[in-house]
Amino acid sequence: MTDSSPKPVPEREDDVPDGFLTCPSLILRARGDEKSPAWEELLSYYEPFVRLVLRRMGFRGEDLEDLRQQVFVTLWNGLEKYEKRDAVRFRS
Repeated sequence: MTDSSPKPVPEREDDVPDGFLTCPSLILRARGDEKSPAWEELLSYYEPFVRLVLRRMGFRGEDLEDLRQQVFVTLWNGLEKYEKRDAVRFRS
């Protein structure tokens, strides 16, 4: 039996445990097709984190939802150009 419960959302970005690190192969698989299972996995993985950051910035309700969508559109548009760099986290 697999545990399908969502991961607990950390209180601060600095509190993100190793289990929240992005797998580089997931990023590569998510490029190019918004209907890809990898893109859906990336969205479901980062959605709680993005909500947390936006709530910490003071956004609520429709504003939070609008910005959440903008974050993921921006991510989609820049994913092809993303290059892994030492000491820079993907979520940054």
